[in-house]
Formats: sequence, structure tokens, C-alpha cells
Amino acid sequence: MQKKNFLLNIVMLLCVTVAVTFLAGCSHTHKAGSDWGSTAGEHFHICTHSNCCEIMDREEHDFGEYVVSKEPTCTEAGAKYRVCSVCKFSNWVTISPLSHNFGKSSDVVFEFEKITTSSGEFVYTCTATRNCIRCEEYESETISTADREITATIIQEWGCGQDEITKFTNPKFTNEVFTNAFNSTREEITKPKEREHNYDYGNIQYDWADDYSYCSATVTCSYDDCESILKGDSIRVDSQHYDATCTEGDYTIYTATFDNETLFPSKEKKVYGSTSATGHQYGTATYLWAEDHSSCTAHNTCTSCNADFSETVVKTSASNSPIVYSEKQQTCFQSGEKKYTATFENSIAFPQNMVIVESSPKLDHEWGEATFDWSIGDDAKATCTARVNCTRELNGTTCSGSYTYTISNISGVVDEGGNTTYTANFVEETSLSEELKTKFGVQTYTIPIQQA
Repeated sequence: MQKKNFLLNIVMLLCVTVAVTFLAGCSHTHKAGSDWGSTAGEHFHICTHSNCCEIMDREEHDFGEYVVSKEPTCTEAGAKYRVCSVCKFSNWVTISPLSHNFGKSSDVVFEFEKITTSSGEFVYTCTATRNCIRCEEYESETISTADREITATIIQEWGCGQDEITKFTNPKFTNEVFTNAFNSTREEITKPKEREHNYDYGNIQYDWADDYSYCSATVTCSYDDCESILKGDSIRVDSQHYDATCTEGDYTIYTATFDNETLFPSKEKKVYGSTSATGHQYGTATYLWAEDHSSCTAHNTCTSCNADFSETVVKTSASNSPIVYSEKQQTCFQSGEKKYTATFENSIAFPQNMVIVESSPKLDHEWGEATFDWSIGDDAKATCTARVNCTRELNGTTCSGSYTYTISNISGVVDEGGNTTYTANFVEETSLSEELKTKFGVQTYTIPIQQA
């Protein structure tokens, strides 16, 4: 549109020039055309006769109000125009960019953050931001305590049910607007509570009175930085006494009921008395052996509480096997036997049990030749002692058994030659066995007259 008006203005100027040149020679009556010509400041008609450029009806434009064709933004220009009501000439004007409007100092927003570093230390940051009120453009700058661009002082520690209040001072923003806005607004910020108390109700501490007539309960928040404690008091304590049994002494169960059953459920306390457990009174144990005696199962019942007890042991090759085999050699002095011995852990209920597998009577001595010792007393009476030793050998060892028998007060008989003969008749001794009577027989001892 502007280009069209520019060309029209040039044409009109040329016509004006021609008209001035030939004015002196123009002798016709001017007749205005129907189309308006215009310049930036005025509009007019031109004579319609050929070779005539007479300008007629010249007037200033009669412009109406400006109409905005394109709104300006913070960074881009806009445009507006107005139209002459007579000739419809359009006058265009550029609208300058508005530039950003970041508002007042109070419109600056500050955000604070507490960061834990890899070394476990805390760093506080402060981010200042201001937004253009016309567009989405913004300015932002972050400073931190790590760079000593701001100072953070904790006034109140953060914990369960408690905000952290931190005082920030001495900001050093490169944007002076941010520094001025910070100093003109606030220096303290509050970190909202982000957790509740974590009471560990699985570890309630109960404190009983010395006579168990009262009980208090407390539970502590499990967070290390929180010392909050909840407390409950018993509103009633019931008791039930139990007499001693085979396995347990007498005791009393105290049950405390609290004023807040939801937080503190009823709590029992078991208190033992002075009577000890009576112990089981076992009956007679019974034993069931395997056919090859490799295992043994014992059973018993308590006569007081009727509790049943059983235990099984198995023979092993270890030196401490609970089932041990032993054998006693048959000799002239003892009978022989083979036996298994089972030993149980519950030695009271199941005493050591021996099972004789095979028993054999002791052997008779195999007596050797008998020897006889005679002696004569001052009273001329004789004594005869018979001795016999066992000759049986077992495992390369000769039996040490022996037997002696003595007949005393034997009177001598003097024959015609004056010799004295003593006779010991073992056959007539009733205390001797028939075997020894035969082995000892009748023994004589003669003393010649010369010795007499």
C-alpha cells in the first residue's frame, strides 16, 4: 500500500511540473477528474484535458483514528495506519518494540535449596528469578554458600513436626536488581515439614513398679535427630498365679492395660516365685532294640504330668558312639557274655540299658597233678596239705587258679619194725568235690624208726 501511494505521488509531481510549464499557454476551461491524487500531507484532483496537469481542489487529508495492524512485542516492532476519509489515502506508522518489563523489586522470586554433597556436607543455594510481565522471557541467577556468595545461618533445626528456619544474609548477585530486591524483602526462609514421627511400636519400653501394680510405656521416634517420646500409663493391672510344674517354677502373670490401647497394647509380665520346678517323675523305661542291635528306641512317661518321652540312639563307628558292644571272656573264674550298652542323653528318663546277647557259664578248672606237703608237730600229730594248680590256657595265658586242702591231727601207726606211718584219706572229706577226692585220694607218709 505504501509503495502504491509513493508512485502516485511521483506522477502527481510530474503533472504539477508540466502544468506550471504550460500554464501560460493553457486557454481551455479546467475540468477536474473524478479520481483523487494525494501526497503524504494532502489530496487533490487533476484536470482531465489532454496535456493539462492543472491541480484542483487541493486539501489536507482528513485522517481518522489509527488502526493497529500488528501489535508490538518486547523484541519485535508493530505497525498501525490511518485512512483519509476523503481520498482513502493510508498513512502507515511503525510501532517500536516495547522492551521487557520485569516489574518491581517485589516481583523477584527467590528459591532456596539445601543440597547434600558427596562428602556429606550441606550447601545452600539461592536462585533469584524475575519474569517479564508481557512475555515469557525471564532473568535468573543462582548463588551458593559454597562460593561464599551468600551466608546461611540455621535458626531452627529441621525434624519431625518441626520446620527448618534458615536466615540468609549478604547476597552477592551480579545483577544488582536481585541484590536490592533480596535486601528489601526477606532474609529468612522456612523448609516445610516433609516427614512425621516414626515411632517404632515394635520396641516399646515398659517400666513396671517394684510390686507390679503399675506400668508405664514409652516409645521413641526412630529418627536419630528426633527425641520425641510418647508415653502411656496403665489404667489397670490384672494378675494370675500359676503353681510350679515339672518343668517350671511357680510364677505370676501381670497384665497391664493402657489408656490408649491403639498405641500401647496390653503388656504381660511373667514373674517367677520362690518354688522351683518339681522335675519329671519318670516311670519304668521301655526299650525297643533293632534285630541287629544297631539302634535302640527308649520310651518313658512322667507320672506327674503324663508327658511322653522318647529317644532313639544309633550305633556309629565313632569312639563316642551311643551304642557300645563289649564282650567278656569265659574263664575258670567267670562266666562269659556278649552285650550292647545304649546310652541316652536323657539319662534320668532312660538309664543306661545293657542287653546281654549271649551268656556262657564259667569253665571248670583243668587241674594238674596234685602235690602234698607233710609236717609233724611236737605232739607227734601230722598235717597233710594237698595242692593242685589249673593248667588251662586262654589267649596264651595259663589260668592262675589253684586249690589247697589240709587234713590235720593225723595220728601215726607204728609197725613191727618200729616205723611210724601217717595216712591222709581225702576221699572221706565231705567238703571236697568228687573230682578232688579222686585226684587227692589216700596219701601216706612213713617215718623210719631211726628218725623217730
